[in-house]
Amino acid sequence: MQNTTKSHIILASAFKQLKHFFALSLLITFSLNAFSVDDSQQLNKEEPSKEALNKKEFNKEAYLDLSKPYQQNNPQSAKQDNQATTILKEVAGAARTALGSTNSGNTDQLGKKVTTDIKNQAINKTEGLVNDKANKFLNAFGAGRSEVSINGMNTSRLNYSIKTIQPLSELNTNSKELTFFQGGIASNRRSESNDSRRTTINLGVGHRLLVEDDMAIVGINVFTDYETKSKHRRLSLGLEYQRTNFSANINKYHILSGKKVVNAAKEAAWSGYDVKFSGQAPYLPWAKIKGTYYYWDTKTGPNIKGNILGVDIELTPSVSFEFGQENNNTMNATNYGKLTVKLPLGNKQKSTNFAIASKAFKDSRKMDLGELAWVERNNKIKNSTILFHGLAYSVVTSKKTGRVWLDRNLGARQVCTSSTDEACYGDLYQWGRAKDGHESRTSGTTTTRASSITTPASNDFILNNSGDWVSGTTVSNSKLTAVWRDGGVNDICPAGFSVPNTDELKADTIDSGVSNTATAFSSFLRLPAAGSRNKFDGGLNNLGSVAFLWSWKDNNATDSDYLRIDVNSSQIRNQARSQGGSIRCIKDL
Repeated sequence: MQNTTKSHIILASAFKQLKHFFALSLLITFSLNAFSVDDSQQLNKEEPSKEALNKKEFNKEAYLDLSKPYQQNNPQSAKQDNQATTILKEVAGAARTALGSTNSGNTDQLGKKVTTDIKNQAINKTEGLVNDKANKFLNAFGAGRSEVSINGMNTSRLNYSIKTIQPLSELNTNSKELTFFQGGIASNRRSESNDSRRTTINLGVGHRLLVEDDMAIVGINVFTDYETKSKHRRLSLGLEYQRTNFSANINKYHILSGKKVVNAAKEAAWSGYDVKFSGQAPYLPWAKIKGTYYYWDTKTGPNIKGNILGVDIELTPSVSFEFGQENNNTMNATNYGKLTVKLPLGNKQKSTNFAIASKAFKDSRKMDLGELAWVERNNKIKNSTILFHGLAYSVVTSKKTGRVWLDRNLGARQVCTSSTDEACYGDLYQWGRAKDGHESRTSGTTTTRASSITTPASNDFILNNSGDWVSGTTVSNSKLTAVWRDGGVNDICPAGFSVPNTDELKADTIDSGVSNTATAFSSFLRLPAAGSRNKFDGGLNNLGSVAFLWSWKDNNATDSDYLRIDVNSSQIRNQARSQGGSIRCIKDL
């Protein structure tokens, strides 16, 4: 036990030193030019001159993953506008856009549209300018290549990342092997919840060799990852294989830290591995097929196995677009798109000729260690956080039943700090209804009932004192019960989670000692007194004094079960399905 404790202390101290080492290494690699690299374009020429070989130059490019393309002045313009003329044109363009989409009688609306459009254009140009200038400055130092990216200035989700890859051994046209350092720091706001921003530091060392008559590169690397907010620590070992038309990476990740308490909820990071492939699409030299298989050991539930399949299309030598789909055993398939821009842009950018080649694959050519390709790996530490509808949830586990629950009510921005913490109240759902906007505590109301379970009349809260929010008697009982289950048409919980049935809800509350609002908050579920929404007029009831949580079990033709907790008691009751109540999702068995 003493040896284990001592090793933990040593590891903790080592990681503190790594943070200082990372900052120092950035300063050193950016300020020293100990080794230089020949222009990689020279390697493609048949007979480079001696002068060219003796020159120690490197055309660096920074690869930025941006949400929109970098805007560049039109190089074909015969007349250059001065700054004042440019600004006036931007204002005029914004006004024209606003006039075309606004009721001319509403001057306030017009003014807001003009102001918003000009602000967004200014922000976009500022982001592009900052990224371009920062990358030019950063790549003026060191022998390797570096990348800096800043975006999200117009939102509360400002994201930034800096990473660098630098040779540690001498690198020139005759080099057959390379030892390198790769480091990075990235901070992003992943969701709207208070626990959403994460900053991760990555430090790695790798070694690469030219093999197969210089037609391929093989390599090995080791990385350490550290997440500042949770203090999760991870070690990874990676293998890589690169050819001009194909690459493969295998990474094994091992967690060095245990469970951590983040925003009053326990969070565990995951060990696992991934396998990444990338290769030219047959007969399409301008497209790459990319695939990733991953496996994560969650320990508290079923292990996560999934894949990502995508296609990367080169639009110009500096711009490419990637799209694809991710799918695993705990989530519904999700599509993604990513636009990548290489800065600085070249002066003469020709669009790709999307022609079909006469042979399946381009001829392979000799590889160049000087291209300093990034190590392909997952730089973010995977953990039990669940991103769902813009919020980052964690999970909590019952000591009595072993069941896994979300750490807070659906729609809550944070775990409760008290039973009357309004930030943890969450949304209020009508029983069996989908997430369509009605669950917001400030949504509008209507007396028009929905015509079917899946097609509500509007996103308003539907008032009905007699029972259901949906018309007709054929939609009651079993049909409404089914739609809230995992994968049901009105499923409102994350994949693999469901609204609890009455027995599940009762077992981890009433049967576990929850007898009033005080014990509800002190329980592992941290239940707040979030109140409910009245089926009569849509008003909010009993805020700060009563907890109302739906069960998916229906009791009769118009009522369903719910858990009611007040200052003196806790009990299962039934209520009309048009009432608005809280939801706490439980993981499926």
